[in-house]
Order: sequence, then C-alpha cells, then structure tokens
Amino acid sequence: MPVASSRALPQPVWLDTVIVPHGGSITFRTRCLDFTGRYVLHCHMMNHEELGMMQVVEVSGPA
Repeated sequence: MPVASSRALPQPVWLDTVIVPHGGSITFRTRCLDFTGRYVLHCHMMNHEELGMMQVVEVSGPA
C-alpha cells in the first residue's frame, strides 16, 4: 500500500479502556486471523449495557 505522507504515525497503544466524550465516537480496529462468526463486545460495567456498550460483532472472511 503506498504511503500518503512521510510523517510517521505514533506507535499504537493497546488499551482495554477508552474514555469517549458525550456525543463522541472512537474507531476500534482489531485483527481476527483465525476466527469468523459472532461474538459480544461489551463493557464490564453492566449498567452501561443499556447505553450501547454491548453489541454483537460479526467477523466474516476476506472479501
């Protein structure tokens, strides 16, 4: 893939907690090399479940 800029990107940081401001959003990227199917992505604070912090993610094979 060609590089669009000569500016280096910062090293990625592995986190299990992300603070999202009210009305904000994040992009969550992961690599599933040996898994396809459905799983639940969720916050461990159960009262957050109703606020959208629990959803089904479906991993499919290569396009």
